[in-house]
Amino acid sequence: PAGPFRIPKCRKEFQQAQHLRACQQWLHKQAMQSGSGPSW
Repeated sequence: PAGPFRIPKCRKEFQQAQHLRACQQWLHKQAMQSGSGPSW
């Protein structure tokens, strides 16, 4: 019975991906405001 264990894991990974994306957008906005461009 792997189903009940796979679904929460998928949801957690999806939430982490959304958080990572939001973090990248925030860093990009900070870089644009500082005028130095992306730091990576």
